[in-house]
Amino acid sequence: MRALLWIPDCNWVSYEQQKASICAIQGDTDLLVALSTGSGKSVIPMLAATQLPAKTFVIVVPLISLLED
Repeated sequence: MRALLWIPDCNWVSYEQQKASICAIQGDTDLLVALSTGSGKSVIPMLAATQLPAKTFVIVVPLISLLED
């Protein structure tokens, strides 16, 4: 994560973010991540995509929810 974001001292926002990122990078199974706003969901597919270039990633963004926030 630190290399991707170019922030040498960044840390995981939550344990769930760390666990989901590791599962996504392993790429062994499909993964559905449903976490609260501000919990670091956006970085999870970015990390996985940079580590597994041969995989296809689909990100579903709840636009209506974002407009209401």
